[in-house]
Amino acid sequence: MGQEGEKAQTNVQTEVQTEVQKEEVLLHYILPEGYEYRYIGDVHPFYDEKSGKWFLYYLDTSGQFHSKLLISGDGIGWEPVELTSRSSMANYGVLGIVQADGRYYSYYGDYYANVSEDLINWEYAGERFRAFQDKDQFPGGCRDPFVAYDEETERFYSVAINYVRRVPGEGIFDANLAIGRTASKSLEDWSKEAKPVFARTNDNHDPECPQLLKIGSRWYVFTSFFGFSRHGVGRLAYLIGDEGMDPYSVDWTAKEIHYLTSEDICAAQVAPRGDRFYVFGWIPRQYDAGFWGGHVNLPTEVYQLEDGLLGARMDQETIDLIRGERYFELENTADVGSDSSVALTAAKRCVLEVDFVLEGETLTLDYIDKKLKIEIVRRAGESAARVIFNHMTLSEIELDEEQLENQGTIRIISEADMMEIYINDRYYMPARIGVKLGEEQVSVESDKATICRVEAFHLKTIQEVQE
Repeated sequence: MGQEGEKAQTNVQTEVQTEVQKEEVLLHYILPEGYEYRYIGDVHPFYDEKSGKWFLYYLDTSGQFHSKLLISGDGIGWEPVELTSRSSMANYGVLGIVQADGRYYSYYGDYYANVSEDLINWEYAGERFRAFQDKDQFPGGCRDPFVAYDEETERFYSVAINYVRRVPGEGIFDANLAIGRTASKSLEDWSKEAKPVFARTNDNHDPECPQLLKIGSRWYVFTSFFGFSRHGVGRLAYLIGDEGMDPYSVDWTAKEIHYLTSEDICAAQVAPRGDRFYVFGWIPRQYDAGFWGGHVNLPTEVYQLEDGLLGARMDQETIDLIRGERYFELENTADVGSDSSVALTAAKRCVLEVDFVLEGETLTLDYIDKKLKIEIVRRAGESAARVIFNHMTLSEIELDEEQLENQGTIRIISEADMMEIYINDRYYMPARIGVKLGEEQVSVESDKATICRVEAFHLKTIQEVQE
């Protein structure tokens, strides 16, 4: 971070430090008291190897979609830093980051580019850096561009929402994703060609915040579709490219859509840190509505399985950062069934871990006084995990039935009215719930299961994490 960035960060901290003391500061980040628009809109994470810092670019929730910036050393404790832009685009001006020739570039709008030396001060890169937009196929223009570099082919590749037809006044948004590429290893040398990603266009279901990322020997397309969730933009979808094939050569139109998360992490994006990948997004501010923006989730690792599918888990580094003193441990293995259960108390801020063998059809963690349940189901034709509040399913994710044949693990991180739930270090189910949690009585129940381990830990405060 340069001198100007350090001064900007110090000034922002000084302005709000007295306000921060007025309320409990959560590990799930929103801007401190004193800011007018505290909730975080669509995020674009980037880990800078030079500084060893996370840079989380996001759109503010003022309605103007101004690009803003948060910086963190651990992906948990974020600090706002003021961006400087000499570009004509103050809104949407800094999104995803790609590096070239020792500088940082960010694409926005109709494939325009901004450039920076330090990730904080940005200016228009010039028309020569503009990526190609295929107006013959997509006369409605484009948005949300993302550019990635492939070391093997020594080319840059672009992906963006491209519109076959876009008439906002009539509510017409006929969209696809399209992939382009450079003719060489220069960002100034874009080929005049583009390929659609989906076999059919999406009518008023924009595939928002798309990305191209290479994990292992495969390229992936990530996106979050609008309109399939009560929160507006929905869960993180991905398509798997062919092993050893560059992203332009893959026939994406023949690929199946998979989902990495449940719907309660919105407009999420994945970013590498060294040889690992992490997903960030916003947990919606209301459990049953579509207000845009929310709290930033805790860093969650994304990893590749042998068949190309992706899993999500909280890595041990983050667990060690946030998990405080253990205050409960099940002394012996327990069988639970129709007339038996395991009872414990969940602290107001808690990390709860349960190892189980499900021999029946359901395993339930019942927060007795809150009409709140976390449920794992395995029955014919159905294998899923759900968060249910007052008989309403808030968050849900499908499970591979084979994942429930042996011992499983569920980890629940609860804070205020949010939960982040990890199952078998494979599935990630964040949830905004309909009630704030205090000290709660929890009953672990099943029609037939063996509970092998239960441990409960206090969730550290942000001050404890940063000590």
